[in-house]
Amino acid sequence: MRAKRLLEKMNDPLSPLPSEELVKLRMLEVLIKSGTPEARDLLKELAKGDPEARLTQEAKAALDRLAQRRPSKP
Repeated sequence: MRAKRLLEKMNDPLSPLPSEELVKLRMLEVLIKSGTPEARDLLKELAKGDPEARLTQEAKAALDRLAQRRPSKP
């Protein structure tokens, strides 16, 4: 029962994030806003992580948003 409640809480978008998760998401925001080639490279590395991990999913979404803003250079 406890595990089920924890999973439900994790999937609730209004549930507060654990501090470690929040730090990671803020780090992504910094990378997105910086827009440097190095930041983009780091986002690409993060996007290769566990497909179920929130950080991986957010990194992929960030790359998609950045790609729509301006074309990336080869």
